[in-house]
Formats: sequence, C-alpha cells, structure tokens
Amino acid sequence: MSDSRWHETWDIFHAAIERPAEEQGEFLARACGDDADLRAQVDSLLHSHQRSGDFLESSPVRRQESPGRSMLENPPEMIGRYRIRRVIGAGGTGVVFEAEQDVPRRLVAVKVLRGGAWLDEHRLRLFQREVQSLARLKHPGIAAIYDAGSTTDGLQFFAMEYVEGSGLSDFVKALPDPTDRLRLFCQICDGVSHAHQRGVIHRDLKPGNIIVTPAGQQGADKPSRPDELRARILDFGLAHLTDSDIAVTTVMSGAGHISGTLPYMSPEQTRGMPDEIDVRTDVYSLGVILYELLTNSRPYDLTDVSMPEAVRRICHEPPRRPRAIVPQIARDLEAIVLKALEKEPPRRYSTVDALSDDIRRFLAHEPVQAQPPSAAYQIRKLVERHKMPAALLTVILLLLVGFAVSVTMQASRISKERDRAVQAARIATEVNSFLNDDLLRRADPRVALGRELTVTDALDNAAKSLDGRFPDEPLVEAAVRMTIGETYRRLGRFNLAEPQLRRAADLRQKQLGADSPATLDALRELAVNYDDWKRYDEAIALFEKVLERRRRVSGERSAETIRAMDDLGVAYSRSDRPVQGEALERAALEARTALLGPDHRETILAMNNLAYVYLRLGRYSEGEPLARKAHAAACRVLGEDEPSISLHTANTLAVILEKEKQFEESERLHLRTLAARRKILGDSNADTLSSLANLGRLYVAQNRFSDAEPLLLERAKALANDPAADPEQKKAAVTALLELYKAWGRPAPASLTDAIAMPKK
Repeated sequence: MSDSRWHETWDIFHAAIERPAEEQGEFLARACGDDADLRAQVDSLLHSHQRSGDFLESSPVRRQESPGRSMLENPPEMIGRYRIRRVIGAGGTGVVFEAEQDVPRRLVAVKVLRGGAWLDEHRLRLFQREVQSLARLKHPGIAAIYDAGSTTDGLQFFAMEYVEGSGLSDFVKALPDPTDRLRLFCQICDGVSHAHQRGVIHRDLKPGNIIVTPAGQQGADKPSRPDELRARILDFGLAHLTDSDIAVTTVMSGAGHISGTLPYMSPEQTRGMPDEIDVRTDVYSLGVILYELLTNSRPYDLTDVSMPEAVRRICHEPPRRPRAIVPQIARDLEAIVLKALEKEPPRRYSTVDALSDDIRRFLAHEPVQAQPPSAAYQIRKLVERHKMPAALLTVILLLLVGFAVSVTMQASRISKERDRAVQAARIATEVNSFLNDDLLRRADPRVALGRELTVTDALDNAAKSLDGRFPDEPLVEAAVRMTIGETYRRLGRFNLAEPQLRRAADLRQKQLGADSPATLDALRELAVNYDDWKRYDEAIALFEKVLERRRRVSGERSAETIRAMDDLGVAYSRSDRPVQGEALERAALEARTALLGPDHRETILAMNNLAYVYLRLGRYSEGEPLARKAHAAACRVLGEDEPSISLHTANTLAVILEKEKQFEESERLHLRTLAARRKILGDSNADTLSSLANLGRLYVAQNRFSDAEPLLLERAKALANDPAADPEQKKAAVTALLELYKAWGRPAPASLTDAIAMPKK
C-alpha cells in the first residue's frame, strides 16, 4: 500500500472511532464512497480495534458502564447531587441532561462522558480537557462550569450553566439585517478571544455550539431588539490548552487523526497536524461562520462527497466568493471573510481580536485591514463617515470611488503577469493625478474665483480635461469616461452621456476584446442611456448584441445573461414590441426567482418589469397583482423610500391603478412617490420630473385641470431652465401643457413659451 493510500485509510479509521458505534456505518459510507478496497481496509482496522479488549485491560484504561442508548432512553434520577429532568442532547463524547440543583436553587446542564463498553485514555483526556478549559473561562459569552466529579459507579460528569435559547443558525433567520448579524458575530469573537487569552483554543467552533439568548436573562422569550441579544459559546470538548503546565494532561490527536466538524475545520486541522494548531485555527472557523451568516451557505460544497475529497477541497480549492452568492455584500466585508479563510495561517488575521476589530471598522465605515490601504480607498471611507452637503464635492468624491474601483478591476485582471502589474500601478498614479489636478483643484474657490460650481460644471470640466489626458493609458480613460457618462445619465443628461459611454465602450473593446465583461458592461450602460432617452431602436440593437454575447460567454442561466434578458425585455416593451418583451420578462423573472430567491432586489425588479409589460399590453388586471407584490416586497426588503426600486415599483403600481380608474389609490401613491423623490433626489432630478408628469396626467384624466396645471408647468420650467436638458424632453413637456389646455377647453396663454423659459428668481 502506498504512503498516500495508508494515510487516507488511517485518517478515516481515526475519524470513525471518534464517533459512537451506531453512527459509524453511515459515516463510513459517506467517507469511503464507492471505493470498496478503502472500505475493506478501514473495516479491518476497526475489527482489530474492537478485538483489542484484552490489551486494553492491561493498559491505562478505566472501565465504566456506558451512558449510551440505555441512558438516553431511561435517564437516571440523580447524577451526583443533581436531579435529572430530561435529556438535552448527545454527541460523540457525552450525553447532556437538564438537571436541578437544590443549593443554590437553579437549573444546570450536566454532561456525562459516554464511552461504549470501554473508555480509552484518549476519550477520558478529552473530557478532562473540556473541564479544565471551562474552569479557566469566566465570560458572559461562554457558559460557565459549576462542578465536576464522578459518581459511585464510575460515571465522569461535570455541571455547568444551563443556557436556554436558540441555536445560532435558527436564530439568525429572525435577523434579516446583516448589521445585526455582524454585531452578534462580534460578540462571538469576544468570547473566543477571552478563551485565547487564557490559553484555550476551541477547535470546534460551529453554529451548533453557539446559543443565542436574551442578554442578562435565562428565559426562552426572544427579545424585541437585536441589541438585547447575547451569544453564548458551548462545547469545549476538543479545546487545546496551550499553557506548558497543562500540556502534560492534554492529549492531542495523533498525526493523521482529524478532530472537529469538517465544514468548519481549517486546512491544518483537516491535515491532522497538531503542531500547526494555534489561535488562527479558530479564526478560520469563525470565518466559515461569518460566511454562513452573510450568505446562508458555506465556502465549500461538501454534500455527498467522500472524506478525502472533502479534505482536498478545503486544503486546495479557493472558497466561493461571497459576492458571487449575494451580490449586495460590500467588497470590504467580502475581503474580511476571505482573509479569515486564507489557507495558510500566516495570511489570516493573527488573532480573533484583529478579525472582530475589522468588522467593527466596517460597521463604522472606516478603512479595514483586509483591503490594501490605497489613497482612493481611504478617501472613499472618509466620505462614508462624513457626508458632504455640497453637490459638487459629492460628485467629485463619487467619481473618485468609481475611478478607484475601475482601476482595481483592471489591475486584478492583469495582476497575473508581472509587466501588467507594473502597468496597473502606473494607472493608479495617473488616476490620482487626474483627480487632484483636474477635479479637486478646480473645486478650490481660489481657482473657481468665487463662482458657485454646479454638478454639471464639474462633469463638463472633467469631460473636457480628458481629451488627450491619457494617450498611453486607454483603460484609465475608459474607466473615467464610464463614471462621467453614468453620472450624466442619472442626471437626465442623455445627450451628454452618449459620447462618454460610446468612447468608453470603444476603448475597452479595442484593448480587451468584444466579449470582455468590461466591454459588455460599457455597451449595456450605453444601451440603458438610449433606453432612458427614448431612442428605443438604438437601445434594442445594443441590448440584443449584449444578450447574444452574454449567452455565448457566460451561459444561459448566469446572472449576467438574465440581466441582459431583463434589459431587452423592458426595451421591447417601451417600444412597439411588448409581446416580445413579455416572453423575455417571464423568463427573466423565473430565472431570477430560482437563482436568487423571491426577495432579492433583482427578482423584485424583474417582477416590476413584467408588471410594466402588462401595462404596455393593456392587460391591467394581470399587471396589478404583480405590481402590488413587487412593491410590497421592495418596501419590506429595502424600505419604502429606497429610490432605485421601491419608489420605482410604487410608480408602476400607481400608473396601472390610474388605467383601471382606481384614482384615489393611484393619487395617494403618486403623491407619496413625488414627495420622497423631491426629498431624496431633488426637485430637478429626472425621476422627480417624471413623477410631476405622471401626477399631472392623473389629474387631467379626472378633469382636475387646475390641479394638473402647476405640476406640468413646474416640470416644463425645470427643463427649460436647464441648458443641458434634452431638447426632446423640453418639447414633450410643452406638448403636455398644450394638451392640458386643450382638454380644459381653454386656449394656451399667448406668453406660454416665454413663461416657461423665464429663469427662476
């Protein structure tokens, strides 16, 4: 037998004898899989192990009756001085009972060592180690030990604090807010840190060993506020004591002997190398727990795989990136998780405190240690902590974020080649120089000569200064133009956005290829600009191109392909092809529900888009329930005033209700949407102006012409006073006013055009 085959057999054998006899068969079937020879070798070792009773009689082994299945079925009335009430649970090393103590009067948890027909020294030392570990620890996040001993018939036991609550995995289902989960995770880290400071490494951290209770209480009632929760750590049965004076009583697993719960074990644990175990082993397990709290999944899929294959994945495969599962996870948070899950201990956080400190920095919008400390990154975190009231500075800082992210993306793509890494550093230097010399310096009052710069001024200056600015750095220029173009589009300056986005797409295609994800992102943004601009033929041509390439590159069921289907479906519906739009939107909604779940923001958006298709088709009775469902989900998940989706779904529902002549509810939704958009986006934002038009149209439909007039007039004036506004929008606003006066039966004022164009006082 080869060395590797022998180590594989030995690993599974040792893992099997750690388990109760009744669980070994199922474990071996999973660990050995279809490898009949491997199973036969392990069975042979187990058979020899079971026949070694005579040897064990003469070795340092203590006999005792097993607190196994008979004790589970017929618990004793007393263990020591504790009155047994019921069985709480059972594991590989012991059975835990709920019990009463008379003096002082309290509930306790009593753990009794289980050992089969015999108890070997290894199992006994594990139990004694748990007692020693708990005796060292006095922390509100760790269940305290009260007593330890043995009964007259030889049962080893200890009594500890009775913790009543919910397991971590079950409890976090009631905490949908990731911030609440992160604060709870920091509590867990505090308890583990306390153990580390007293020389105790847990080695088996997992959600099953963490109970969540109301802080300061022992009742089962759940608290009303997340800040009242307390996470309590249990089960130090595999704990490793690091102090030299305890080392002689600590039995570590032998080389090749795996101890712990596999999905939460670090690579060094799965290799069975005790000399490599230190506090960073618990850091890794906490990283798995954090990953699970954020994504509701684990870094590695170990379902129905053999033990050797599971070990191979943990030791050699990179974990799935959290943002690939939940795209809303912040990049800083993903970096923290991946640093905790580094395969080599020196690359992880050196202590649990370092991990929890980074989480707390993230919650405070401060730079985290897991991210490289670039200047752009530091500035972005500064902005998050201190919101700038001036629109100009806000836009400049947003540009900085966009530039930094774009440069980082480009650098990550080329970092595999040394010469490309040098180029990435050069790109970062050029971007920082551009921001300092061309944007930030122009915001200086001494340079602006006291003139109050507008957001459009800042963007115009940035756009003009780009020409010839990066002759040898086309990807930097593309990143800058993408950010400027996207900002123009969000401000409704579609005519100004178009050349920036088109140039960015051309540069990326030339440098990276037509099928590059970055090129397709640029083409999509250009198509969205055409769609918002109501130039539907051009939008559809680009969306069709993006969808075809996404299918070829990423596959039919990828998130990128589904988004492209959704984009094209909406564009079809806005033009004269709503039937084609319906087919695509149905497919997009079905795919997003299956891939992301019903409450994901992308799923909610697809639901709203399908409702819009029914609106365009005149099938209002089908669109209304779907629009209501989308709006309710958006408000529940994102909040009523979230501008990108929640207010968008409110607008769709309001328009459908108007078509169904449910004017009262439609008006209520339109008024609330308009008020929220004014507050959040400002009076001149394109979405705010759209709400003015929608509410004005609703009033016209009810012959409430005097209510409609000021709304449509405000919209027309806002567009007329904006020199950068699209001429087609200005024309549409004037046309809406003329149609109002026609329906009203009144001639339009002779000075209507002059009144609209009059500057604001």
